[in-house]
Amino acid sequence: MYAKIRDLHLFFGLLGSAFLLIYALSAFMMGHSFLFKWAYPNKPKMSSFKLEAPPSDPKALVAALRAQDNLRGDLFEVKTTSTAVSFFVERPGSRFDVAYDVMSHTATVAARQGGFWYSIDRMHHTGGLIHDEDSLNAWGVLVAIMSVITWLIGLTGVYMWFKRQKERRVGGMIFVATFVFTGILLVLVRVM
Repeated sequence: MYAKIRDLHLFFGLLGSAFLLIYALSAFMMGHSFLFKWAYPNKPKMSSFKLEAPPSDPKALVAALRAQDNLRGDLFEVKTTSTAVSFFVERPGSRFDVAYDVMSHTATVAARQGGFWYSIDRMHHTGGLIHDEDSLNAWGVLVAIMSVITWLIGLTGVYMWFKRQKERRVGGMIFVATFVFTGILLVLVRVM
């Protein structure tokens, strides 16, 4: 039984290591973005579109723009005034800032395209499984699978540690220290 659990532990570890490494690097990028300015797009490509019929809401505006300018992704930060509507649409690797003038029926789109690391950074910010963009839904499923795999790595690791009598004391101290450290971090993250 121990050998099968060890093999499962190794399999799950190998399966998840690339994903967890990329996830950790993107978390580091988010925390220290000043070191990674090269990864974030800074020069937008500007375009304007005159719409025939005024859209009824931002989602309808996105649908109208999608037909003219490959504007796909999730809708964020909608701000509406009597004369304008602004929001941004984002998908992995791309961000579209949209300003719509209600009087002239003109939408101005500032498109920013990023590379691999910008895509990973944007996906790291994404949560859930219900998105307009299929790649974000696939990412959500992958994150859920990797969460289960991470739990399985932990459970198989605890089982193997428990079976090795000589390492229980040291392992127990590490186990308790990890929970204390994690608890302190969770409190600090919530407080600050």
